[in-house]
Amino acid sequence: MDQVLILAAGKGTRMNSDKPKVLHELANKPMLKYVFEEAISISPKPITVVGYGHEQVRRCLEGESTTYIIQDKQLGTGHAVSCARDYIDKEGSKNIFILPGDHPLIKAETLKKIVEIHKETSAIVTIGTVKVPNFEGVFSQFLHSGRIVRDENGKIVEIIEYKDATDKQKEITEVNVSYYCFDSRWLCSNLSKLGNTNASQEYYITDLPKLASSQKQVISSFEILEYFQALGANTPEQLTRLEQYL
Repeated sequence: MDQVLILAAGKGTRMNSDKPKVLHELANKPMLKYVFEEAISISPKPITVVGYGHEQVRRCLEGESTTYIIQDKQLGTGHAVSCARDYIDKEGSKNIFILPGDHPLIKAETLKKIVEIHKETSAIVTIGTVKVPNFEGVFSQFLHSGRIVRDENGKIVEIIEYKDATDKQKEITEVNVSYYCFDSRWLCSNLSKLGNTNASQEYYITDLPKLASSQKQVISSFEILEYFQALGANTPEQLTRLEQYL
């Protein structure tokens, strides 16, 4: 059995609202509802990590089958997953898919494909990526995404966050879009190794591929050709722009 973990704890300060970020609506429907409806294609009872405004998030998903994990402090995506570690470990799922609750255009078939590749390659982690021609126009939203760093053989060695990237690394046009499938046992064993020595002083889930690479583990990837499936919304303007893809 596979599991899904949805990250839904953020406040989303740039939305200029007291509402939790994932509850902002796209075509009169909360972003989180779109994500949840696709995620249940992998697991009938996803894990939802909540934090800011968690009571509102619970009301949004009222009637849905999910396990709530509370992240009391916003210390990064790695910390959010760590809050659920004991539950993941106890539940015993072979693989766990982690995705953000504010990417409403993701499709179930894409999630399934990432899981399929993960299993076919016996990977420790499989990463969804998007390759952009540049960071202009419709692709400008990916400018501040983490970059996928590969070695001379094309193998992923790390994801470097934009804030921590060198000017040379910022030229990389393959970006991380926050869709990951992990071997659950490996994930639970390695979350404690994450540190927060970075520009944001947060615990990044994106540090895990570098750790896996240092251990000579298999890291796989899946390029999402429909780039809009990887778009999130950090501002009201970005949210409005997503409507054209519905």
